[in-house]
Amino acid sequence: VIENVTQSEKAKMLHDEVERLHEACLLSPSPNGLALNEKKRAILNKRGVGEMDWHLSARPVTSTPAHIAARKLCPRLRCFAGGAASSMARNLGRFLNALLYVDEVKAQFQEEIGSCFPAHFDTSPESVRIITAILYLNPDWETGDGGELRFLPLARGPIDIKPLFNRLVLFSSTTMLHRTLPSYAPRRCISFWFGAGPNDHHALCSTLPIRSKPCLHCFTSKEEEEEDIFSPSGKVVQGKFINNGKDSLNTFRTLTLLYHCYEYRDSFLAAFDHVPDLHLALAHDDSRSAAARAALSCAACNFLDNRICSCHVVL
Repeated sequence: VIENVTQSEKAKMLHDEVERLHEACLLSPSPNGLALNEKKRAILNKRGVGEMDWHLSARPVTSTPAHIAARKLCPRLRCFAGGAASSMARNLGRFLNALLYVDEVKAQFQEEIGSCFPAHFDTSPESVRIITAILYLNPDWETGDGGELRFLPLARGPIDIKPLFNRLVLFSSTTMLHRTLPSYAPRRCISFWFGAGPNDHHALCSTLPIRSKPCLHCFTSKEEEEEDIFSPSGKVVQGKFINNGKDSLNTFRTLTLLYHCYEYRDSFLAAFDHVPDLHLALAHDDSRSAAARAALSCAACNFLDNRICSCHVVL
């Protein structure tokens, strides 16, 4: 979390441009693809959330009617990916010893009707994203306005981050489950994602802290039930690590989702209108969660059943 990441005047200009996009009705609904069963998916829009992509798949978006209409309204947003975001990518890349680039930039506006984002990770199997960044543009935010970013880390309680003006938040796109809480005042931000080439992406995904590596044989093998997984403090105390890669990352993400399963479900009920497709998707997700849990060892199930009630942190 970085406070006052840019000059206040520049942040205010970005705030004004996002506000203009909203007032001009140039923002599009924010869609979510939800699996209804193993073969069928539905697209649902989050209630009260509008957004506009300015950079997509590492290229500027310029040719849509909305972007043509927005050119004069948003000079700083047009230059954001090639300016401030690219500079940050270079600096982060030097720090992480990796070649990073700006993959996507979008302006977002949440209306004051309890709009929010459901719990999710910021990557899919084909994604190149590695780091998520959010620049908040809410000069009048007060406690009670909602819209906090909530992290849901494995084996810990939630961490809420207030969407304060000129505050930048950086986190792992691949491993941090997160959501936003319902907004009861307008919430503006610029979300952007840094990508990495295949070698750097794999290396960065493989350098999770030991504390965050539940990728043990006994999580996926019922034959090793004698192994303890976590001490009461939540640290790994026994077990053998498997090779880092897609399997271990998927195991990590599955355990995180199971650990926060109740909040995960509630976040979808908060984000979408309660249409039949939403309830079908939640029922399908419940069945997948049950199947994932059935594949875990007894030690891992005990870990999930006996969650340590960690402190709820607010920043």
